[in-house]
Amino acid sequence: MGISRDSRHKRSATGAKRATYRKKRAFEKGRQPANTRIGAKRIHLVRTRGGNRKFRALRLESGNFSWGSEGISRKTRVIVVAYHPSNNELVRTNTLTKSAVVQIDAAPFRQWYEAHYGQPVGRRRQQKTAETTTEKKSNSVVKKQAARFADHGKVEPAIEKQFESGRLYAVIASRPGQSGRVDGYILEGDELAFYQRAIRKHPQHTPHPLPPRTLPTPLPKAHILIHSGDLTTIGSYKEHTTTLATLKSHPAELKLVIAGNHDITLDEEYYAALPPSSFKTWSGREDPAAIKQLYCSDDAQAAGIRYLDEGMHCFTLSTGAQLRVFASPYTPAFCGWAFAYPRGSDRFNPLPEGASASASASASASASASGPAGGDVGAAAGASVVPDFPSVDIMITHGPPAGVLDTVVNGGSVGCEALFAAVKRAKPRVHVFGHIHEGYGTKVVCDEDRVREERGAYVDVSADSGRPLRFGEETLFVNASMLDERYRAVNAPWVVDLDLPVAS
Repeated sequence: MGISRDSRHKRSATGAKRATYRKKRAFEKGRQPANTRIGAKRIHLVRTRGGNRKFRALRLESGNFSWGSEGISRKTRVIVVAYHPSNNELVRTNTLTKSAVVQIDAAPFRQWYEAHYGQPVGRRRQQKTAETTTEKKSNSVVKKQAARFADHGKVEPAIEKQFESGRLYAVIASRPGQSGRVDGYILEGDELAFYQRAIRKHPQHTPHPLPPRTLPTPLPKAHILIHSGDLTTIGSYKEHTTTLATLKSHPAELKLVIAGNHDITLDEEYYAALPPSSFKTWSGREDPAAIKQLYCSDDAQAAGIRYLDEGMHCFTLSTGAQLRVFASPYTPAFCGWAFAYPRGSDRFNPLPEGASASASASASASASASGPAGGDVGAAAGASVVPDFPSVDIMITHGPPAGVLDTVVNGGSVGCEALFAAVKRAKPRVHVFGHIHEGYGTKVVCDEDRVREERGAYVDVSADSGRPLRFGEETLFVNASMLDERYRAVNAPWVVDLDLPVAS
């Protein structure tokens, strides 16, 4: 009661009046912690005693960070809180405070470095060889960039590895709860080594396997179960066994599964190239062949599980319905994850007439039907090329096409243009994907650009619905991301009622 008690009525022993006591108002009773979290920008302007003001940040998603050795600063996105020197709870809740170690997006700094020095930074060897297009530069620019690189363009190996993953460790130097800004500097040298050792000592800061009950159980009943990738968080054997147990528990006769960018052990070439220091291998090396065998074993086949490589696959259900599926786990390169291809390249469409005879092979729709929920037929050379209409009933890809349920937190569209062109050409009945957690939902896209959105868990586009899907004219897009951008299982699985052709 001391800070709100009124004592103006009291007098001193001599009878003199006491000094006027003014009650403290709410904002003067002491500064409560702002608890600034990572999220869409939200700042409150608070007036303090004497007419001063402070900016209390409740949510921040980006800030200015400096690269000391290069003498530059860039505005970039704050991805996650990685370490706090005094409070692990602030790490768990992604609370931004002074001295917290965060991971920031490396893209602005990579763009500056490559423009300033003319040399790539943090790109894997296979990506360097895949990038065939080079920007034309004058001789004077080339000489100037070469001189800069020779003088002070060398990046320490620890920073180089962080650029490869797309994230940089940085320390917050400002007080977000008082200034309304999250500013800091990139960790380098001994300071970086110190914090990396500290982060490794805390298991809560390393990627966790999925808990056994992450997925909502029981899943809704259906004839066909489709998983569009990211079976795991970091590709460990334990995570795959947990996911496999969930798939086996479902009564569907056919369960179609593809990999995603987080399933690093299913991309053997990528996994073999990972350096020992990568955080993706801190838990130890896994056996990719043994993990893939989990999905291809007789036990998994008997449970109806079919692991789909990239290409065309054909199935016949016990109802007599035929299902033609195109599958692909690949997505545009992002943050150095698996199953990546350079953004801007086209792996889904045939080359233009006369472009190259060697790459003109395309996946045909001549795959024959198999037994009930039985084997699949995949193409070899050119398997990634999507066949023309009407050869595909369902497309299953890990990533979205451009402009369809592909919007991320900052409002950008990150889907693949080439994939959208392939969908437009193939006109499948349904296109199922995930990857972009913020884009969860369904959308019917028509050739006439008529779009009807649905946000329920059930979508009925069968003949009995009164609004059946018009094959060849409409495609139902489904972003089936069950986790949100914070990797919390908050989204329900989609259940689609769909008419399929009868097998001949």
